[in-house]
Amino acid sequence: MSAKLVAARPLDDAKDPAGVTHARVCRWIDTSASTRRTSTAFIAGLIPRATGIRYLDVAWALDERLEAMQQGHASLQSALSSNAGRGYADLA
Repeated sequence: MSAKLVAARPLDDAKDPAGVTHARVCRWIDTSASTRRTSTAFIAGLIPRATGIRYLDVAWALDERLEAMQQGHASLQSALSSNAGRGYADLA
């Protein structure tokens, strides 16, 4: 896929080829992103949620970790959406 993104338009006259490529990748991600609903069976869409926990202390610890991971995932999504289309030079 990266060859197609670079070949889409020449980078010869670009002042910041990395920034141009980054913007292309971001646009590609936005247009090719899945429209599926995320399953509640996964934590942050990645880790299968534990079910059938019998011990209260284990369930409590897992719930704490679930909340921390969901907060981290939300923070990451917010940072990615607020920086969408910006090059690395803009983030410095």
